Amino acid sequence: MSQSHLLGQISNLHDSLNHLLEPLQDSDCNRQFHPQLSPIGWYYGRSVYLEALYLQEMIQGDDRYTRPVQTLFTPGNTSLQRQGTKLPPKDHLLNWGHERFEQHLMWLANPKQLPQHPLLENDFIYHLILQELSKNYEAILAVLNQKAQNNAEPYQAKEPLPAQTPPIYFKEVPRGVYLIGNKNAAEAYDNERPVQQVELSAFRIATHPIHNSAYHLFIQQGGYQNQHLWSQQGWQWQQQNKVNAPNHWRQDKHQNWYALGINGPYELDGLAPVMGINQHESQAFVNWLSERYEPFQGAILPHEFQWEMAARSGELQDTGRVWEWCSNSFHPYEGFQARPDTHLSEVHFEQNNVTLKGGALHTQKALRRASYRHFADPTNRTLFAGLRIVIPPSGEIVPTPDQINVSFQK
Repeated sequence: MSQSHLLGQISNLHDSLNHLLEPLQDSDCNRQFHPQLSPIGWYYGRSVYLEALYLQEMIQGDDRYTRPVQTLFTPGNTSLQRQGTKLPPKDHLLNWGHERFEQHLMWLANPKQLPQHPLLENDFIYHLILQELSKNYEAILAVLNQKAQNNAEPYQAKEPLPAQTPPIYFKEVPRGVYLIGNKNAAEAYDNERPVQQVELSAFRIATHPIHNSAYHLFIQQGGYQNQHLWSQQGWQWQQQNKVNAPNHWRQDKHQNWYALGINGPYELDGLAPVMGINQHESQAFVNWLSERYEPFQGAILPHEFQWEMAARSGELQDTGRVWEWCSNSFHPYEGFQARPDTHLSEVHFEQNNVTLKGGALHTQKALRRASYRHFADPTNRTLFAGLRIVIPPSGEIVPTPDQINVSFQK
């Protein structure tokens, strides 16, 4: 992809971020709408800060615009609950963003004016900024989605949501040694490298994510109340939060389900992928499906290597509609090296994060690749996330995540 094309995408994301912030009231800009999400103004400010960090502080050695706000816009330094109290008013934030975005675009359009630096090699800085802006743009949409949950008017569903088992459509991936990760040093995040050689047992993976109608059946059959379907940590979370449906599902006065989104209430499509669930809910669903329906015996959530290999082989359909929970933790590959700093990936390995794959409807094209690794706490329901299942080949058992054999390819 050419520099001019990448620059155009960055400019478009600047405009999109501005347009998301501009119509908000000051109080909504700095308000935390969900305990696991930062305020909208923080994600906007983080976008400005990161560009200044890479282009001005790291490349040019000038920290005038980053040092005063480093603590605020570096994840983990300021609690999510306090971020809103430290943000400037919306107009000040927007003025800062307009000014810095314009300057940053000028530098990116004229990279020869900048001193030589490894971040400028192979257009890495363009891909890095584009992807970081894409992540923050999607995070703002997640906050707006949570905002909509708080302000919705009553709604009457037009038709009941069907409740039925998922279709039995699977593709088999044979046993073999496969390459996982991203060889493209320009576009790849540090957590996608170096490329790994992994040995996978044969498995079958669902061609489609789990649909709303199948998840509705799980709800109808008491999945949220059946303790033995849940892990110990999952049941503890369930008992503390007392949820009984995906994050954005609601029931009307006739007990029919509908959904709430950024643009208000809408009908649930039984054939659309379920979203708004966390990893604990996904695992409980898989356990229920495996226990109750013979064609799905042995079902598990996929390990991210299984998902990535199936995606590379063209076996998966409807990818990119919801993020898909995987069974394994978010971990560094052997030979991992942080680039350009430890806050992109390394600090998140040490937390209780698990991996997601695929991308959602709101995910920008820059993040839509088989090797891209999203991550979140397994209790997080704010992502546009659902699930896909893996089952054994006939007469075999799919290995658990700790049985996936991984070896480093030098």
